[in-house]
Amino acid sequence: MNPNLIRPVLVGVAAGMGVFATLYALIEFDPWDTLAEHAARRQLTPGERAELDRLDTAAREQAARYRELIEHDEHAHAERAAAGFNPDLLSVAMPVGSPRELDLAQLVAEIVHAEHSYRHGDAGLVYPHREALYQEFRRRDDWRARAVASRVDRLRLDIACDRVKTARAQPLLSDSAPVALPSFEGDSVYRELGGSDVADPKPGW
Repeated sequence: MNPNLIRPVLVGVAAGMGVFATLYALIEFDPWDTLAEHAARRQLTPGERAELDRLDTAAREQAARYRELIEHDEHAHAERAAAGFNPDLLSVAMPVGSPRELDLAQLVAEIVHAEHSYRHGDAGLVYPHREALYQEFRRRDDWRARAVASRVDRLRLDIACDRVKTARAQPLLSDSAPVALPSFEGDSVYRELGGSDVADPKPGW
């Protein structure tokens, strides 16, 4: 490559990256809206600005309390679900004291195993175990966990999500015979007519 062309190319690349960074900042942070907000606040009276600050502070505190309640409920639910874990129902031949000890592949395999092996009429007996496995998967698939995960791990979670969703979407299996619906006289006659009121010859009905 001609050395005389290297500098113009580098300048062009740098300029393009600068334009891209500027456009990204404009879209992401919207400085014009921020400037307009500051300009509008300057037109308020000191009392109005103080009241607006009080409202903003109250809204942030309420949002923080709401997030705290949600996190507390999620933590309590996770603890209750984890208590239902039963290592005797696992398919792996290794001592496991908690679902957190399983890696992602093992956890997904155990979820699939539990959903296929224990989805029958008395599923309530093993439901806590299935729920414990599923809640552990949800913890790993949470957006906060994904935010700090590597790109490879996120792709693996995408694959795992599909397998877990497919396994849990299977219908419950019943050990009992299906219940026969009662039949009524004349069903074969009215099936094509839409019902007895349609075939009734009396006028005015």
